Amino acid sequence: MFELFVQRRFNAVEMSGITHTLSIANDVVGAPRFATRIISDMPGLVQGIGDVLVRAAPAIDDHGFGDVMVVLGGGMSPLAPGPGGCVQCSGCGVPWCC
Repeated sequence: MFELFVQRRFNAVEMSGITHTLSIANDVVGAPRFATRIISDMPGLVQGIGDVLVRAAPAIDDHGFGDVMVVLGGGMSPLAPGPGGCVQCSGCGVPWCC
């Protein structure tokens, strides 16, 4: 079971790429061996970028997780431009200069 963990403003193109790839794998194998389930920490309707909606089941800690979890987070980047054109992580403040 592949679980797709979504949060608000997830990228629908990424989700589509994953589900389509698994669908092709099922076609190649000739059996439905690669199942998917959409889950979220905020279950119900979750809105992605571009007004895409998915219905997500609840993700409950330590209970019934699938074999593989793919996390499709929101559209916000943790990187923010810093002084002198550097980019730094907003979480830990470590700079990366180009």
